[in-house]
Amino acid sequence: MPTARAAFRRRGYRVPELLIRRAGLLPQQRVLSVVTRSVDQRGLGARARAMNVHHTMRARRRGDGAEAVIVDDVVTTGATFDEAFRALDVAGFRVIAAVALAATPRRSGF
Repeated sequence: MPTARAAFRRRGYRVPELLIRRAGLLPQQRVLSVVTRSVDQRGLGARARAMNVHHTMRARRRGDGAEAVIVDDVVTTGATFDEAFRALDVAGFRVIAAVALAATPRRSGF
């Protein structure tokens, strides 16, 4: 999952890449990039999150049927996973899994 530039500058690392390295799952490739900025997702409901990230990512290259695993630190509504899947699918990748370290509990209103 792409990391926002501001988050990378603040932390000094990309959380998904750290997770992959710590799990010993090499090699890794950053295939997705952010092409359109979205607003901060905090406080948005599921529908608003989906609209916020819709068409914000694209693959850096063609997949030509290559398998891909989407990795992120936290899944809340799944909107970002859905957008990552869409972008990879359009580029010709076969997404075989989506993995997150944690999930937020569902609240009413989602």
